Amino acid sequence: MRLRLLIAAVCFLLAGLPLKAQQRQVSKDEVVEITSNLVCQCGCGNKTVSVCGCGTADQVTKEVEKMLREGKTKDEIFAKYVNAEGVAVLATPPKRGFNLAAWLLPFSGILVAAIFLFAKARNWQRSTEKKEAALEKELSRQQESPSKDPYLERLNKELEKID
Repeated sequence: MRLRLLIAAVCFLLAGLPLKAQQRQVSKDEVVEITSNLVCQCGCGNKTVSVCGCGTADQVTKEVEKMLREGKTKDEIFAKYVNAEGVAVLATPPKRGFNLAAWLLPFSGILVAAIFLFAKARNWQRSTEKKEAALEKELSRQQESPSKDPYLERLNKELEKID
């Protein structure tokens, strides 16, 4: 009886081996999708693994293909490389924390500066209009009544003495 159980267990284990040995088919598009989001760490200019033609890129591509065949997900593959190399290995940083702030702050700064400049220009235009209105009012007042400027009157008297 024990021998039969042992034989059955061995057959069961051997029957399961081919299932593990079978690997899922991986398309080139799946590999390119992942490698186009990983930066090659060979130092040849911040190229993605899918574009870089060096040996490091080829090795990473083979590793990604192997992990996909083993059934790992895209997130698991990215997590492996981030744990090994850091966030710099990702072509697009994750949209959270400091990375999100680093992307949003320049645009928000430009927006705030544009609003500030618009408000300043509008304020400048209004003050210019006020000054022009005050100048026109002063000119119209001077044209309506002759000048009672004491200096001008004294100048006119002195000029009359000279003639």
